[in-house]
Amino acid sequence: MRRNYHILGKDHTEELSEYLSRDGQLLLPLVELLETAEIAVDELIDIAGRSTIEAVLKILAQGVAGAKHQGKRRGKVGWHRSQTGVVSLSDRKLMVKRPRIRRKGKGLDREVTILAYESMRTNESLGSRVLDILLAE
Repeated sequence: MRRNYHILGKDHTEELSEYLSRDGQLLLPLVELLETAEIAVDELIDIAGRSTIEAVLKILAQGVAGAKHQGKRRGKVGWHRSQTGVVSLSDRKLMVKRPRIRRKGKGLDREVTILAYESMRTNESLGSRVLDILLAE
């Protein structure tokens, strides 16, 4: 049995719209696909963004405190665990694990600030730029 096919082009968008609006059930699989894709993209942005930001923070901490190692601190500045923090990534807040580094000695001023973390935490336009870089091809 031979079937005739009707091929739609850019000039036929109104016809297609009219056809699809008559029976909304035809669009349900497409809507579900779009919702699933949106969730997957959001998850990818969260995972890639968090991993990238945490890697940058570790590299910057290594630049100040040196490589992580077991035992006593060798220099005046050393690693001191990590802490959960929040940075802006365009339209979302992202929880990241940031390294903490401290100076030897006593007192409240021992904590060494990682400037990139403070910038990402307070500057929302920087978070938007980071997201643009992550999504760039």
